[in-house]
Amino acid sequence: MDAVNALGGRRAVTVGMRVFNRPFYFLMSILIAGLVICGFSLTIGSNLIHPSVPRPRILYLHAATFLPG
Repeated sequence: MDAVNALGGRRAVTVGMRVFNRPFYFLMSILIAGLVICGFSLTIGSNLIHPSVPRPRILYLHAATFLPG
């Protein structure tokens, strides 16, 4: 895909240039990803990795069933 510059000539558009052509969308995606990571980091250790209540055995069977491989 080519883009036309101000003088009417054509130049190649790389993937990196397309990302920074719209800085609003790029920055908003980084912001939203940061908010999601920040939000989940508060509870992942206490609820998922070190739960206070042991997980039911059927959960491990379910996980083994849906693991790729």
